[in-house]
Amino acid sequence: MLKKPRRKITLLKFEDLRVLIILLVIFFPAFLSCAEKPILALWESRELAPLRLQNVNPDFESADFWASRVAEPRALILTPEEIEALNRSALKSHINLVDIFALPEPLARSYLQDMLDDLEKLKNGPPGYDHTNHPLTKKFYDRIESSMGTLPEILSPQYGIITSRANLRRLPTNEIFLDKPFRNSFDRFQYTLLECGTPAAIVHATKDGTWYLIQVSHTKGWVEASKIATAAKNTVLHFARSNPVIVTGARVEVYTDPSLAQHAATLQMGATLPFESRTESFYRVTLPSRDENGTLKRTTGYIRASDDVHEGPLPFTMKNLYRQAFKLLNHPYGWGDLYEGRDCSRFIMDIYRCFGFNMPRNSIRQSQFNSRYRADIQYLQDSEKIELLKKYDGRPAVLYTPGHIMLFLGVIDGKPYIIHSAWAYNSEPGFFTRETKYVGRVVVSDTSLGQGSKGGSLLKRITAVTPMDEKDKPFP
Repeated sequence: MLKKPRRKITLLKFEDLRVLIILLVIFFPAFLSCAEKPILALWESRELAPLRLQNVNPDFESADFWASRVAEPRALILTPEEIEALNRSALKSHINLVDIFALPEPLARSYLQDMLDDLEKLKNGPPGYDHTNHPLTKKFYDRIESSMGTLPEILSPQYGIITSRANLRRLPTNEIFLDKPFRNSFDRFQYTLLECGTPAAIVHATKDGTWYLIQVSHTKGWVEASKIATAAKNTVLHFARSNPVIVTGARVEVYTDPSLAQHAATLQMGATLPFESRTESFYRVTLPSRDENGTLKRTTGYIRASDDVHEGPLPFTMKNLYRQAFKLLNHPYGWGDLYEGRDCSRFIMDIYRCFGFNMPRNSIRQSQFNSRYRADIQYLQDSEKIELLKKYDGRPAVLYTPGHIMLFLGVIDGKPYIIHSAWAYNSEPGFFTRETKYVGRVVVSDTSLGQGSKGGSLLKRITAVTPMDEKDKPFP
């Protein structure tokens, strides 16, 4: 009986497997050509956004263009007294604004409970990464907690004035907190930048006295003690309420001598120092500094008369609002004002400070500033949002999406336009990819940014419109 020949089994060689894998990688997406979004983003495509974004004409990057669309661009929107009334109203609105001179004395320990809770959240939450890209450990947080010492049940606020640009920190440390290693653009320990001349209430100090826990008008956090000069409450109050010189340019330098040779401080838009006098060559301002004991020493500072500053707040008009915004066009983005930049909410805050507004520091609180007139629009369709935004054309308004805030410019050809400090946006993805385009500066754009991405366009994500005037009936 004949035996059946055994079938010869040929095993794939390693080279054949490698070719097969390459072919699958190349051709498998073809089977998914109808997919609207990638099933799984295997890699992220990163590139710089164009200098002028899509749908933005060159004219749109001019303050004069937007002012020309307003019937009366020089008309006063609100008087200084009306703006101050808004500031007082905002203090009662639970949006993290504080009159530091009205703090209770003594102050209960519970006033700092949110800071203590935040420390526990950091210790027990997702790990962050330090400047060496290594995880921040429990030992790190234990050392920080130990350095803070025990908070007393009763706090006795002291007062001081920031004497040089200082970082306000989440914890008493200059170590950084990165969400991911090698991504150092966002330090989650950074709150904001404080400028020379900022008044503060000091509520606690580390055991070695190198850090102060302070409250300023819009935030509380930790600042290096070497950046603040202490003084009596009435002295700080008088300094803060003096007739100010307001910086209305992107940046202005202050000097210690009338020949403008000895540099003292750099101030950015919206910063103030008490006005003393003016000559043809310079402004004289009161410049705070520290003596050898860390107490306040007042000296005279000098600012070039030709520099972009103004004695007292600017008149709040649409022409001036556009001018201030476009002075910052292409200014670099900086989370918490790091790297000489501005993030989205600092951009808004600095513009409105020039008119005397005391704005909150983060985006959601800014959208709640003029809460009586705020319109919640998150449930509207895109077409309905565009129709509603048309009524804010030529008016001062900010648009809010969760985590981002923008200055509204107007609607042209059915497209809402904004100017804002933007870090990046996701564009329509390819197969197995997520496309991120980095902006990293103040730009003009329409609200289609992000269209086709998982999160959707800016227009889709806008949840609120807050006008900075009082033309509407209050919203319920």
